[in-house]
Amino acid sequence: MGVVRSLYTIIACLVLFFPLAFQFENSIKAEKISVEKRGGVYYVPAEINESILLDFIIDTGAAEVTIPADVIMTLMRNGSIEPSDYLPGKTYILADGSEMESPRVLIRQLKIGRHTLTHIAASISDVKGPLLLGQNLLERLGPYTLNTKTRELVFDDKLVQHEGEIPDSGFKLSLLKENIEASDPKEIVELFFHSVTTKQFSISWRSLSRYSQNRIVEMVKEEENTLTSEMIRELFDENHFSVQSGFWMSYREASQIPYFLQEAVFSKIKQNESDAMILVKVGKHEMNFQVLKENGKWKMGLIETLEMKDKE
Repeated sequence: MGVVRSLYTIIACLVLFFPLAFQFENSIKAEKISVEKRGGVYYVPAEINESILLDFIIDTGAAEVTIPADVIMTLMRNGSIEPSDYLPGKTYILADGSEMESPRVLIRQLKIGRHTLTHIAASISDVKGPLLLGQNLLERLGPYTLNTKTRELVFDDKLVQHEGEIPDSGFKLSLLKENIEASDPKEIVELFFHSVTTKQFSISWRSLSRYSQNRIVEMVKEEENTLTSEMIRELFDENHFSVQSGFWMSYREASQIPYFLQEAVFSKIKQNESDAMILVKVGKHEMNFQVLKENGKWKMGLIETLEMKDKE
């Protein structure tokens, strides 16, 4: 669909002003883990809950680690997964744009190479499903590369986020069609970035102010004249696959949100009845984001923030 290409061309207008906070340097010693190529995909061994060692497919398109039901049953039988480890189910968007509800479980430890990462949410697939190493774990390795020539997964030792938060302990995110509500303006900024990181783009879109949504639609319309504004807005409102893969994933990668969010500090510097200003600081870099109240609810003023920055 043409909208995919067109959406990509306007990403430069929406990229955050934070530089990439984490980069590989030649002086830094990197972890290198051997991977195996089978059937056109790459496998890496990982140990689950200090119990069993299995080969996972490195799947950058999967939002979460995925474990088939028979493996979960094995882990339950040996006591490394308990009933209390089950998490609320979650709605996932498939490649064709359809939605599927999946049960989930908390993996307390997943060891890759010499690194043990804790508190990882995993979706449970059917018995014949593959084991997938999804983005919720891969992103905790920091910037990583899959060297297909040497068949190695390479990442920086110092940037691995070993201790993870227990999933669902913070924002209760869902793909329901209800309006996004935040009791504090700081929460809507955190929610926007968090939803982009976790690829819950329906929430990202509904977190935005009406003006930001309209401006994004207008910019897409300028590039994609085969679609009307109403058609473009419908694509965003329905979280269509073309929007997910074309616009949101491009924005997510270009802005490097998953990396800077690990170090970001959010603080409120101004608030009145109609708007507020939230400071997001990452190391020495900082930016003020405008938040507006619409119909009694706080909304993220992404485009308003960029326009404000242009006027400075």
